[in-house]
Amino acid sequence: MKKILLCIITLVATVNVASADCSLGANIKEGYYVISSTVNKNFCVDVKMGVAAEKTNIQIHHANGTKAQKWYFESAGDDSYYIRSALDNNLVLAIKNDAAVEGGNIQLARFNGSEAQRWYLQKIDKGEYHIRSYIDYMLVLDFNGRPADRVNIKLADFFKDCDKESIVWSIHK
Repeated sequence: MKKILLCIITLVATVNVASADCSLGANIKEGYYVISSTVNKNFCVDVKMGVAAEKTNIQIHHANGTKAQKWYFESAGDDSYYIRSALDNNLVLAIKNDAAVEGGNIQLARFNGSEAQRWYLQKIDKGEYHIRSYIDYMLVLDFNGRPADRVNIKLADFFKDCDKESIVWSIHK
């Protein structure tokens, strides 16, 4: 019941935010962060095999302290962020083929400032966020299920999946 109530409150807040020019209101200082699952903070957003190259898949993996799990949040100047890889700051989190659809894959892309490379943060609790697509803020980062090594990160439909813990992320130093 608590999750359903939280979901309804978040949906109402999202609708109100949507009418307010998409300003999701969550601001963090520019800098390096780790993005962890709130289901199990021992699992982080990770560059597959630590390969700093375009089209490298983004996954969940046990925390290991490597640059493959560090991300530089850079303000795009309009309440959205570019999320750059510490492996190579010219590579950012991006939606594969600019396909902002449910199930759309997340990978590294060479920075070009496109909408597929921009993300909104919606604060849920202290240090906890939904990471929403700039193209369609109803799409959020998700790993669909329980955290485990090499689980793929993709886009989920917030309305369908608002009660899932796998769409909530901890962003921390």
